[in-house]
Amino acid sequence: MVDIRRRYCLQRIFLGGWQVCQNHKGENRMNDESQVSLEDSEARQIDETIHVVQETIAKFLEAADVDAVYGKPVQNGETLILPAAEVLSGLGFGMGYGGGSEQLEEGEAAAGPTRRGVGGGGGGGGRVFSRPVAVVVATPQGVRVEPVIDVSKLALAALTAAGFMFGMLVKMTRLPRPTAE
Repeated sequence: MVDIRRRYCLQRIFLGGWQVCQNHKGENRMNDESQVSLEDSEARQIDETIHVVQETIAKFLEAADVDAVYGKPVQNGETLILPAAEVLSGLGFGMGYGGGSEQLEEGEAAAGPTRRGVGGGGGGGGRVFSRPVAVVVATPQGVRVEPVIDVSKLALAALTAAGFMFGMLVKMTRLPRPTAE
């Protein structure tokens, strides 16, 4: 039977170092030489994972940068045209890490060394959505903002509203009317 209780933890210190925690029995793991080399290996793996996550987040946030909201300005004579867009982004991720060792049932004798196991994993996902919302036009006469109208969204909203109004009209005409007795 594998003991799934957590035996140790490593906490990432924001200054870049590692701090060794105590196991569930309150013993300090730094006293066991075999555990120190295991922790070093695990620390390297966690460091690599954190590096990959940081790179991924940086690339993700790059897409939602202010440069993605405002396009490159276009100069035409004395008129400057600056496109603007709405950028929405969402990101989620998680990581897990743990380990355990084999626990013998009562009455069983150890046939060999106790087996230990460690593992970890993580995953995540995200999405960046952008759409044009306006064009800023700057001329010598002044600055004006011309919104970009999405005709398909307007048509979809009109059809949805018409459907709800039709449904309510049908429901209202089918209601039984109170009769005076």
